[in-house]
Amino acid sequence: MDRRQLLAVAAGAVLWDGSGEAAERVKSEAKDGRIDLAYGERLVASYLQQPVSGPAGTAPLFTRGGYLHPLHAPNGALVTDDFPADHPHQRGVFFAWTKTEVGDLHPDFWNLGSGTGRIRSTTAKGVERGLEATHLWEMHRGDAWEPVLDETWRISLRPPTFADSQAPDAAYVLDFTSRQTPRVPVQLPIYRYGGMCVRGAAAWNHKGGPLRVLTSEGQDLTTAENTRARWADMSGPVGNLEAGVALLEHPSNLRAPNLLRVPPENPYVVYCPSKGEALTLEAGKTYTFRYRLVAHNGTADAAKLNRLWDEFART
Repeated sequence: MDRRQLLAVAAGAVLWDGSGEAAERVKSEAKDGRIDLAYGERLVASYLQQPVSGPAGTAPLFTRGGYLHPLHAPNGALVTDDFPADHPHQRGVFFAWTKTEVGDLHPDFWNLGSGTGRIRSTTAKGVERGLEATHLWEMHRGDAWEPVLDETWRISLRPPTFADSQAPDAAYVLDFTSRQTPRVPVQLPIYRYGGMCVRGAAAWNHKGGPLRVLTSEGQDLTTAENTRARWADMSGPVGNLEAGVALLEHPSNLRAPNLLRVPPENPYVVYCPSKGEALTLEAGKTYTFRYRLVAHNGTADAAKLNRLWDEFART
């Protein structure tokens, strides 16, 4: 699959015609190994089912599917990244455990270059105003891959409520649910990252660059690491546009609000259930993790994000 094709943004203005008609303009379409979510003629996000390989010279182990990228703000700015040079395993919006113990093995489902663990998308389909997908998590033993965990994703694009896609407060809202059922016990020792992650725009990559971070508790790029928050937002310039992406955690999640991984040198945010205390995922038990993604124009609007979190928390 050609990554450049996946980054194309459909042209055209987006108008809101009322809640009913707005809902009708939300589209889900399967094509070329991915599921596209769009509002009218404008691409919002793509779920990549077919494995995607990186730029020339990227090791084959980094080839994978089962993640969300690109994700756009209403003004067209691309607010996620894929195959960043510093961490080529960080892929748009993804969910992966890092430090694990499964029997006598220690598969790493996050750092793909280790070759010890992987996540494969097995099915994907568009549904009304969203998509559903299934993933199989596998660990490497000898010359074979063994199944460890079954996962389902459900992503829904809420009908936008803005009248002008270039308005400073315009935003897309996507609700995300991951349901994970281990086939065998999975031990998660205390570790500094692992869980639900958003890798921010390539334009924010360089240290000391234009990235801004704000959490629901008022923490910023220099202070958000290892704190708890209802939401965390990254924003900054993307070309000649200003945009950002926020990750909101549902209060029903295991151990919510969870500790954050927000490194000052790279644009990504992770909610980490095993960051402060070890965790065991029991075989045969289903664990549900819910998040809300807000891809927005401009900088973080704390009041709006608080309202969106309050609304999300009631569902």
